Amino acid sequence: MMKKAFLLISLTLLSIALGCIKKPPQPWISKISVMKIPIGPEEILRLPGGDPTSFERLLDELVMVRVVFVGENHDRFEHHRIQLKILQGLLERGKEVAVAMEMFERPHQPVLDRWSQGFLLEEEFLKEVNWETTWGMDYQ
Repeated sequence: MMKKAFLLISLTLLSIALGCIKKPPQPWISKISVMKIPIGPEEILRLPGGDPTSFERLLDELVMVRVVFVGENHDRFEHHRIQLKILQGLLERGKEVAVAMEMFERPHQPVLDRWSQGFLLEEEFLKEVNWETTWGMDYQ
């Protein structure tokens, strides 16, 4: 029991010590911090360098990767417009696409499956996932 307690204390102290070590910022953080603020809605920065790139070049690079994460704020229409533009661009380039949405819970999967297969009308889908009571915002 003493060895387990010592190991636990040692690991705890090590994790606390490692948490206190200041890591130098990534190079792109410094570069972005001196850029004009705010970054424009159509500006795309390629990380880690922070260099500007075009939307077309971004899509050309995304076609080569297996997983793409696109962050957004649920109530920002512009974010959803960019998500759609990325999906359309990848599909136009022949990329097979599967969309995962973190806002739906596991019990919603059968509803999402029926919606994706074309078996539900939009109104039925929204009702079955309790859209109004769960989110209550315009998704379009």
